Amino acid sequence: MEQLIITCQKNSEEYVDRKLAVYFYGWLVGKLDPEMIDRFHETGVNPLSIYVDEDRKNVRFHLGLLNDEVIEQVRLIFNDENMTTISLESSSQKSFEIIKKESRELTAKELSKRFYVDEAEGWHNVRIVTPMAFKSHGEYRFLPDVRLFLQSLMKKYTYLDEGTEKIDKDLLDELCRHVQISGFRIHSQRYFIHHA
Repeated sequence: MEQLIITCQKNSEEYVDRKLAVYFYGWLVGKLDPEMIDRFHETGVNPLSIYVDEDRKNVRFHLGLLNDEVIEQVRLIFNDENMTTISLESSSQKSFEIIKKESRELTAKELSKRFYVDEAEGWHNVRIVTPMAFKSHGEYRFLPDVRLFLQSLMKKYTYLDEGTEKIDKDLLDELCRHVQISGFRIHSQRYFIHHA
């Protein structure tokens, strides 16, 4: 598992488009192997997640890469020395000059250690900055749902650890009984990708 952060310069201090992550996703998917992308959409575990944050001068594209195949293909794109700008035609700012590229790797072994060995606390505040829409019964759910959130995390974990999407439903039920959402602030919105 790897996180790649691409920092780009903004042309103005105004906020960037709310749909910038969607535009960036479309741009990136256009550079990846189409067969791999088709396989993404057939599985319940999406090995590529994107979110965008910004400050007055910079915008950062955060990519969560879950498996070796997507890590390898995305690295090929961003390790290219000629890759100095990102061009997003649908965005109000069309060109983003890349000023920094960072990556952080987390192996399945490190993840297991954090989960099983490190000291556990009884109370956690979790700030989630990645998209939280989940497909359930053929429809997307945009409001926070503890069960869908934990189920997604469990699928990703077992995918990393065992290469499967199977989850322990009894454990999921037990976790759901002891987890509650105490507050949320949604920035997601519906966007039809075929209209991009």
